[in-house]
Amino acid sequence: KKMSFIIGLMGYSNTGKGTYCSFVREELGIPSLNTGDIVRDEVRKKGLEVTPQNIVKISNEMRAETQGSFMDFARLRLENLLKDNEIIIVDSLRELSDKKYLCNYASTFKALGIYASKAVRYQRICLRKRDGDPLTMNGFLELEEREKSLGTESLLRNTDLILFNNGTVNEFYKDSILKTKKLIGWKE
Repeated sequence: KKMSFIIGLMGYSNTGKGTYCSFVREELGIPSLNTGDIVRDEVRKKGLEVTPQNIVKISNEMRAETQGSFMDFARLRLENLLKDNEIIIVDSLRELSDKKYLCNYASTFKALGIYASKAVRYQRICLRKRDGDPLTMNGFLELEEREKSLGTESLLRNTDLILFNNGTVNEFYKDSILKTKKLIGWKE
């Protein structure tokens, strides 16, 4: 196993995981792999529209196809990123099997949880309008239940670091950079 460091992001939808990845890439040069993009790509490959229903359907098929090891779908992208980078972020883990997979893949694995209130997250999902995002409160709550059933809640109980993202973008930026530097042992 080559020296590698993986930060595994955990958190419900719209907590700010993608924003965190942008901040850390900009400031510290750490790239990320987005598992949601992998699912959306699969949906498109199958000629389907990227809707919440199709994302769930394809995501379930992918998990079934790999006997619950979703990260198998990320393997090539993971290997390519680790070829050129000592530290990467995986955005995001949904199940304990994702965490186990990545722990076996890297010499160092750290779990980072991001929290934001339901009200803040619902407001963000309505503003973001990314392909496949639910745009009703019911759809949002269904997504939340699905994420909970996959194991997001239990993953969040076992993190190395927690970031809270209910404040301003500037506060989240400062907190993200400061705490990530500490997490990875960044030397100025």
